[in-house]
Amino acid sequence: MNALQCTLLQALAEQGARSLAALAKQLDLSMSVLLRELDALGDHSDDGLGWIALDQYGAELSLQRKASLTPAGEAAARMLLPRADEALWQVDALRHDGAVQACSETLMAEVPVGIVLNGESFAVMMATPTDLEDFAVGLLSSEGIVAALSEIRAIEVHAQASGINLYLSVDETSHQRAAERSRTLAGPSGCGLCGARNLGSALRPPRRVASPDVGVETIQQARAQLEAQQGLNAQTGAAHAALLFDAAGSLIAAREDVGRHNALDKAIGACLRAGSMPKLALLSSRASVELVQKCMMANVPALATVSAPTAAAVDLARACGMQLWAFVREGRATRYA
Repeated sequence: MNALQCTLLQALAEQGARSLAALAKQLDLSMSVLLRELDALGDHSDDGLGWIALDQYGAELSLQRKASLTPAGEAAARMLLPRADEALWQVDALRHDGAVQACSETLMAEVPVGIVLNGESFAVMMATPTDLEDFAVGLLSSEGIVAALSEIRAIEVHAQASGINLYLSVDETSHQRAAERSRTLAGPSGCGLCGARNLGSALRPPRRVASPDVGVETIQQARAQLEAQQGLNAQTGAAHAALLFDAAGSLIAAREDVGRHNALDKAIGACLRAGSMPKLALLSSRASVELVQKCMMANVPALATVSAPTAAAVDLARACGMQLWAFVREGRATRYA
């Protein structure tokens, strides 16, 4: 689905049935372009997605008219019907476990979250719609856009049918940094570096972090707290958690998201907004290079993960003087840097 089609759906979701003339005027489209996009989204042909019902009076969303939806349109409707700011969605399913039975499953939400800086789009990330102010602050910090919380003047969260936009007002220095590093593609929930303009902007040069002083006992104590902070994962089995601890080993922030890098951005953002200084990050995932990079940018000197590290993560951790622990399980941990 292209951006114009998403805009059409949003207009109809927010305003109800519209005449074709009113739609064309509102979206500043020629009638031929409008009809082409409506045909692709319509329910009147085998090729249409079944999102929009057309008649002689105009167009309206057919989400509430299930009988008129094509199979493809009904599947798409299930993706849009829940509100964009709900973290958990209920979905009908068929469970096969010797017998077949209908059931209702609780799933993690994964929605487009747009970051808009001073009116200009910076990035679109797929994320779970919780703790979004923390997410915005953490992402801009880990991307090197803001160097201090004071550079962010305001944050507004706007949920709409097609996703969520985070509107931030930042100072001119931060705005210029964003212009140089703007992501040109959407970032999927499994990738914290996707969408960078070029190879040079994907990976930051190594930066020395504060001297780490985290022993294996502290790592194991942190690991023992992980499950208690994974409420969303307990319900869905699909959430990553990021826990941040201070120098004394006390938990100071815990956040969950469908994406591991999003969870870390949220936790870092929470600490920045609270004025806390984390010394250890614990992730329920593998140790990928973008996690090391985010900890480096936030000056977190130790990172621990439940699963394996990548070679690039180990290289970067060693280059910036960060402790990197992986395979952190009960009674076990391996230090790589």
